[in-house]
Amino acid sequence: MNQKVKKYAGLLSRFLALMIDFFIFCAIFFPITRIVKGVWVMSASDHRWGRGLFITDPLCIAFLAFMFLYFIFTAKYPSILNLLELQSISRLAY
Repeated sequence: MNQKVKKYAGLLSRFLALMIDFFIFCAIFFPITRIVKGVWVMSASDHRWGRGLFITDPLCIAFLAFMFLYFIFTAKYPSILNLLELQSISRLAY
């Protein structure tokens, strides 16, 4: 009976992935916001549309679309680091 054991990401690897995502987003979003709006972080008055609890801007909608596409892409296609990690784990298993 030869069963495959699934290797799940541990807490440290998940935390590192979140930190990498955070730094990628900061490296992209803050400079673009500075170039387009003239501020590093937008306040409510910097947004184009502000009514009640709904405060947004075309730039924010573009960033949201980018985040959705980023997470869909990274879920569909694992990164090179994950491939290298899986190869090293599979070598250790044999």
